[in-house]
Amino acid sequence: MEQTFDNAVAEYAEFLKKCGWPPRIIWVTPKDVLFTGSLRVYIRLVKHGRDDEARQTYEAGRASRLGVEFCTLCELNGAACCFVWFPRNREEATRMMMTADGSLKMSALNDSSRGKGKSVRNRFVWKFLARRYGKNGDLYGYPFGEAIGFVARVVS
Repeated sequence: MEQTFDNAVAEYAEFLKKCGWPPRIIWVTPKDVLFTGSLRVYIRLVKHGRDDEARQTYEAGRASRLGVEFCTLCELNGAACCFVWFPRNREEATRMMMTADGSLKMSALNDSSRGKGKSVRNRFVWKFLARRYGKNGDLYGYPFGEAIGFVARVVS
């Protein structure tokens, strides 16, 4: 039986708790994240969230049969900022050690890699920060492209 997005999110929240992360999840996209070059990560929080994007990405990843991953990025206001990702092709799936059966892969950064998120809601502040930090890194080496998607929803 195929695992639904809602069931996968509930399972991931339990996984996060076991790994010492908050079980509340804020899903983010690459366009919502700015790296500073340190463990500080700026997160643009959107008003209505990205539930539909995360669900669509999860479903697309499941349909690809190459696997789909939920991964942590940083902690923000007692929640884990996470992203949904799936590989674009078999080579990428192998390089990123995706499951052979195409099922859900769950991961969480350890304490030494755990970033501290800072929320940004003001679009002018975000534009300033984007000019300053826009070229600083990526999401821990994940190959972002058109096969990436996320959510901005809090799950308790």
